[in-house]
Amino acid sequence: MFNSSWAKTRMLMFFVLVFSWFPFASEAREEEPSLSFKCNESARLPGLHAGENFIYDCYGRAVLLRGANVPGHNAEPFYFTEEDLAVLKSFGFNFIRLGISWEIAEPEEGKYNQDYIDSIVNFAREAGNYGIYVMPEVHQVGFGAKGSGIPEWMIEKPAKNMGDLLAVARETNRFWNSVELQEKFLRFWKYLAENFKGVPNIFGYNVMNEPAGTDCLFYGCFEKKLLRFYEKYISAIREIDPQMTIILEPCVFNLIFPARMTPFQESNLVYSTHPYFLHMYSGSGRLIVLEREPDEELKAKYQRQLFEAKEMKAPLLIGEFGLPEGQKFAEKWLKQSLALQDKYFLGSAVWVYDPAGQLWTIVDQNRNPKPIFWKLMHRPYPRFTAGVPQELFFSSSERKFLYRFQPDSKIQAPTEIYLPREMNSGSNLKVSAPNWKYDETEQLLRIWNEGAGKETTVQLKF
Repeated sequence: MFNSSWAKTRMLMFFVLVFSWFPFASEAREEEPSLSFKCNESARLPGLHAGENFIYDCYGRAVLLRGANVPGHNAEPFYFTEEDLAVLKSFGFNFIRLGISWEIAEPEEGKYNQDYIDSIVNFAREAGNYGIYVMPEVHQVGFGAKGSGIPEWMIEKPAKNMGDLLAVARETNRFWNSVELQEKFLRFWKYLAENFKGVPNIFGYNVMNEPAGTDCLFYGCFEKKLLRFYEKYISAIREIDPQMTIILEPCVFNLIFPARMTPFQESNLVYSTHPYFLHMYSGSGRLIVLEREPDEELKAKYQRQLFEAKEMKAPLLIGEFGLPEGQKFAEKWLKQSLALQDKYFLGSAVWVYDPAGQLWTIVDQNRNPKPIFWKLMHRPYPRFTAGVPQELFFSSSERKFLYRFQPDSKIQAPTEIYLPREMNSGSNLKVSAPNWKYDETEQLLRIWNEGAGKETTVQLKF
């Protein structure tokens, strides 16, 4: 148990790191969307790419991705089905971060478990029929331990378990200091890319979950290795799919320490972070959360990570965030996290959607949404904005939704806002643009720019 003096010391250290080293990110983000990505009119979902501040679709609309992590890395066979996609859609989600286990996919070097890979690819393809984009990611936790996601043939001295931190650190450092081992990882990713190529609703490849090394503790040291590796990865993937978006993560300790990000020569990149509150597990597997995270600390963390994304000249995407339902301040923390994601127009994937899970999952074993997550995450949001987002606000307690954007007359496709039908009684919805329509079946509000003024406002009280 940590006393109040430790809490004050931890807070002081955090603010020294954040406020002394980095200025706040600007809240005003505007840029000219790239229209060089052609649309496949036969595809159910428009293709996506990244600008410097926003993710865009092929029509030039600013895109907001909201969804969940689906841990396809957990076990073989892959156990998620269309039933899970239907539940994810019921939340209003349009995004999945899909975990893949290298350990399962390539159990022997150069020999692939094609049944497992096919099941992952088929699930991703089917998600498109539910209006959901998929971001595949190679998931690893506890590098070097059995079940970590890293194949045994990659490991020199296996860790006893994921809690064997010295062994995990040794194997992690060995990977980041070895060009040969990194090339093996690149070879695996190129094989995955060949399998995913042509799946129209794939939004980018998330290189590796939560990379880490002991030199993460020293500002800028780990990034020298990580960013050099990312350059090789981008080049390798773009040889297979030149227009594929690449999603890059900083060191996992970025939830505490700043990362030194720099621009890449390549574009169409996304910076993805995991702004959790610091937590760990005891030897018995019990979750320990260190006291609580004040709103100002959480906001400072988001502002710091926005600054890092700006330094990389890429939009910020929250790849993971969450807390267990039973944690004392979980609802307050999750509510504040979602409010900040709205404020800064950030896409996100909650950890985790998993009927087989326990502590963190947003559904029970029967796939029924847990009340706290349904209350907070089943919410309106603009999926596609035909212009520049200005303000996004939602409050379940105030029973209010507000969205303002600056229309772009060059974009012919409509703005699309997911609006749960139970929140819309008709008379409580006000749209300042003259040309709009609400589709109750799809739960989508569509707004066309014809005749729109300098700014379009959508207000809902429910």
